Amino acid sequence: MKRWICTALALLLAASLAACGKQETPVGEPEPWSREGYFTDEDGNLLSLTYFENDESFPDGWYVGAMLGEEMYGNTIPQEGDSLCGNIMPDYETGEFVVTVSEEGEDGVLLTVEGGETYHFKVYDVPEATIFVSVNVDGRGNIDYAEGEELPEVDYDRPYQSSQINLAEPAAYTFFAWPDEGSYFIKWTKDGADYSDEPQITVLLDESADYVAVFESDEYSGAYLDPDVGEEALWIERQDDGTYSVKLSIFRLTVLDDGVGRVEDDSLRFTATDANGNPISGVIDRGFEELIVTFTDSTWPLIENGTTFTYETENAAFFRDDDNPVKPYTGEYRSDGARAVVDTFGNTDALFVVERDGGARESSRWDFTGFFDPDTLTVAYSDCVLRTVAYGEDGEVTGETVVYENGTGSVQFREDGTFAWHGDRSEQENLVFEPITD
Repeated sequence: MKRWICTALALLLAASLAACGKQETPVGEPEPWSREGYFTDEDGNLLSLTYFENDESFPDGWYVGAMLGEEMYGNTIPQEGDSLCGNIMPDYETGEFVVTVSEEGEDGVLLTVEGGETYHFKVYDVPEATIFVSVNVDGRGNIDYAEGEELPEVDYDRPYQSSQINLAEPAAYTFFAWPDEGSYFIKWTKDGADYSDEPQITVLLDESADYVAVFESDEYSGAYLDPDVGEEALWIERQDDGTYSVKLSIFRLTVLDDGVGRVEDDSLRFTATDANGNPISGVIDRGFEELIVTFTDSTWPLIENGTTFTYETENAAFFRDDDNPVKPYTGEYRSDGARAVVDTFGNTDALFVVERDGGARESSRWDFTGFFDPDTLTVAYSDCVLRTVAYGEDGEVTGETVVYENGTGSVQFREDGTFAWHGDRSEQENLVFEPITD
């Protein structure tokens, strides 16, 4: 059975369960449509007919779902005379796919496409599924699958992150997994146990099971800068066997160009060859927009154990606040019943945290950032988040509730060291703060 048929049956079964009534026949009108369920033709096309009444998702009428070749259509259309007539192009598509569905033979259905083909359907008895297989991902990645021992074509534009395959009898399926950018495939598991380290596998689905494609983020690969000289000095690249090649240059000291590392305990541990031809080992940890290299096993006199070197990403300079004009205004402030913290954010913006008591067990907290204009000493913001924070008897936080997001407003710093805060959402957001000096 093709994958799209399995998917359609699952969707159409859910639709059938949502149907909640039959149409009644007013005097003088045609008999209500009576043929419903699943139908198929000799080419493997699939049709489902389900009546809906008083359902919020669809208007009253017959839901006609059709799988014609590899295309899927579905919409609710009315009965006109002795037939069902209307457009079954899905809502998310443009254009029309107008069909007429009429009875054929004792229990068959004839589907005629306006300006197109005619399909002859017979009743399709859906086998009762006894094998239930789920296919999921763990991490940042995607899956695709097909019945058979080959995967004829991967649909990279419409991948799965989760899917269900329900079978009435055993069948072979091929699964394929591929990572998102910045991640890599690790393995397939079956019912939580390691199954295969190959991204494409063919399995005989003869029992209910859960298959999971496991991915991990690659937090290390890339080229990093020596911040003292502003040039690339650390290069890390993940290899197909899961190890990393590590090459680093220490300005005016040495170059280690044959390092090999592996991720262990959330760190990249590597071993290279020092200038005397002896092994030298270290650990690489990720910081915010930087990697920190610490040597842990060195016999070379110029690098002692515990020596660290820092290498930065290309974006690190943006987050350094050395030249941020907000620096002279950072610190703690207070107003009537409220306190505020002002800090730098990146090298141009200001960060504000305002907290106001609402009683012994509750407070309100505003968090926002914005560009600081050094000429006018103003900050305009549009990302404010207001939370109410609850506390227990011991003063520990017991819960938070987001009241709103994306609040707007402004801050004006004054020559006397105070600042005025104006928020657009409530009167509580109009305060003047003075610096806390004690």
